[in-house]
Amino acid sequence: MNMRKLIILSFLAALLTPLSHSLAENTKIGVVDMAKIFNTHPDTRTAEEAIEQKVKEFEQERKTLLEKFQSEKEAYDAARKDAQNKAWSQSVRTEKETLVAAKREVLRDLEQQMRETFEFRQKQVSDQRLRSRQRIIEKIKTLISAYAAKEGYTMILDFSETGASGLTSVVYHDGANNITDAILMLTRTNEEE
Repeated sequence: MNMRKLIILSFLAALLTPLSHSLAENTKIGVVDMAKIFNTHPDTRTAEEAIEQKVKEFEQERKTLLEKFQSEKEAYDAARKDAQNKAWSQSVRTEKETLVAAKREVLRDLEQQMRETFEFRQKQVSDQRLRSRQRIIEKIKTLISAYAAKEGYTMILDFSETGASGLTSVVYHDGANNITDAILMLTRTNEEE
C-alpha cells in the first residue's frame, strides 16, 4: 500500500471514530421472540380454529366424493363381470361392454374431479393460513413499532427465527433488552379492549 492511501485511510479513521461512538451511544437495540408472540396471539387461535373448521368441511366433502367413487366402482365392477358372462350372445355382450366402457369413463372423470377438488381445497387452506399469518404478523409488527418508538428503541431484532446456518439472526443477547413480555402484555391488553 502506498503512502498516500495510508494517509487517506488514517484520516478517514480519525474522522469516523467519534461519529461511530456517537451513533453507538444513540442506538438502543431490543430483541423479541416473534414465534412466542405469534403463537400466543389471540388471533392465531381464532385463525387456526377457522382453518380447522374449513378442513373438517373439506374432509366431509372428500368423504362424500370417495363414497360416490366407491359406489361407481362397484357398479363398474359388476357391469364388467356381467359383460364377461359367456351365457350372453355376442350382441348383448357388445352392448354390455359399451356400458362398461361408459362406466370406466365415469370413474376416470370422477377420479379427475376428486384429484382437482383435493388440490384446490389444499390450496385454499394453505392460502388462508398464509393470509392469516401475514395479517397477524402485521398486527404484531405494528404493536412492536409503536412500543419501540415510545420506549426509544432504534431497532428491534427477532431472535426466534432460524436462518440458513441453523442459527438465529441474533447470536447473543443478555436478555436486558428483551421486550417479548412487554409485547405479550400489550397483546393481552388489546384483546381485552
